[in-house]
Amino acid sequence: MKKPKMILFDFGETLITEDFDPEKGNAAVYKYIKKNPDDVSLKTINDFSRELFNDIRKCSNCSFTNALEVHGFSLNRYLYEYFNIEFDISPFEIEQAYFNGCRSYSRATTNALEFLEYLKEKGIRVAILSNMLYSEKTLINWIKKDLNWNEFEFIITTSEYVFRKPNKRIFELAIKKARLNADEVWYIGNSSYFDVEASHNAGLYPVWYKGARWEREDFVPDFEYTEVLDFKDMIGVFD
Repeated sequence: MKKPKMILFDFGETLITEDFDPEKGNAAVYKYIKKNPDDVSLKTINDFSRELFNDIRKCSNCSFTNALEVHGFSLNRYLYEYFNIEFDISPFEIEQAYFNGCRSYSRATTNALEFLEYLKEKGIRVAILSNMLYSEKTLINWIKKDLNWNEFEFIITTSEYVFRKPNKRIFELAIKKARLNADEVWYIGNSSYFDVEASHNAGLYPVWYKGARWEREDFVPDFEYTEVLDFKDMIGVFD
């Protein structure tokens, strides 16, 4: 393990912990419907939305283990045009309504901000690489609201770059944007598979963050990595 020149962060359940309810998000969007000629119910939309999401993740040519990403704009367009539903707000405004509606709380994980400030003091560059259907603009608004810290060098939301973790290509894009070699970059995330194993396979050094919700308690990596429960334990590691 050597001091990195950059640390890439996952976002949800790494820098931010949240309550997420997609049905509440759909309910928030439902209020903005302008035309609903077949009087499609919110329950029908929720059920069909769940089917679509599952179909996307099970797609035979973009499997969960080597996935491609779909933008939320495209998913919403299919969902609502399928039912001949129309809006008088933009796709981004629909995304914002959904985003704001599906969260009852969202806050920075414990000592995440202190760790980010520590990295800034040490001159270690930081960026975000996160799997999500949202646009970068929505994520930036989220960062401003709940982190109140936005000195990330760049932000990659997979919805805008075709590939999603664990696909190596999305990590390779981040490395190219950083103009670094893979072994000069760390990746911190809460998922043993999408973050720890995937970043290792891409040549980055993985840090498994377990301070919020995390996955696969029985996972035992057979490679070098760091496990952390609280970001305060990372402060001072590069002194």
